[in-house]
Amino acid sequence: LLPDFLSQLPACAEDRKVAADCTPSNLHMTPMPFDAKSTGFAYGDLCGPDLPYTNLPWMLRRVYGSSSSRLAFVVNLREPLHRMQSAWYHAMQIDFLSVCRDCKALSFVEGLAMTLDRFERSPPMYDDWLWQSMPSLQLPWWHSEFDARQLFVLGTHEYGRSGFRLLCEALEPFLGVDWDCEATRKDTHANTHHHPSLSEEPISAALERQFNRTFEPDTHRLVKELASLQSQGATLVGYQGAAGSVRDVEAWLRQAW
Repeated sequence: LLPDFLSQLPACAEDRKVAADCTPSNLHMTPMPFDAKSTGFAYGDLCGPDLPYTNLPWMLRRVYGSSSSRLAFVVNLREPLHRMQSAWYHAMQIDFLSVCRDCKALSFVEGLAMTLDRFERSPPMYDDWLWQSMPSLQLPWWHSEFDARQLFVLGTHEYGRSGFRLLCEALEPFLGVDWDCEATRKDTHANTHHHPSLSEEPISAALERQFNRTFEPDTHRLVKELASLQSQGATLVGYQGAAGSVRDVEAWLRQAW
């Protein structure tokens, strides 16, 4: 497999360049919990949880070999409900042919309710857009293959407020590059769609409780995982709290994503 893969790559250029893969699904390509079932575009229809090609960090570590320590991973986090709403309206614009298939419904609220119901089955069913909104279950797999210092985590709102500068300043020394992080960059937009704000969605109190029942444990796990990673050298972009402080990391996450 590796020789075939390498044969398709272009020859290395003489001048050094930093290359990036901005595929949004990379983070989520890790094994699911042992008893879970997955569907949709979460690669669940293609393979089981124990097969190696469901574990992207495992594969990347072996493809890059001794050079794997030079990789930097940027993790962009977004609050789950906002993320799922955005995913639904994006998918709706393309007739649910991409982004998420399991979210297909007449409305965002209807799709959300069906997904949460399936998750509460035994064993739980992880619809594609649900699994993609649970980074606490995925980050440990990346840390098991790569040093925490290779992880750079930022929140969607923080990125919207601060732009590229803070992330740029964090990546510069690790990558050994000299970027003009203070330069003004013109914002570019892609896959943008008009949709109502969350406050305008007819989310019932019962559905809100069901959502919180599903995602509060994930958020608690995520905070603990981020605090542990930060204490081991991971960069939480914009974080100014104490090293490894669960309380400070939670405060950072709440305002950053």
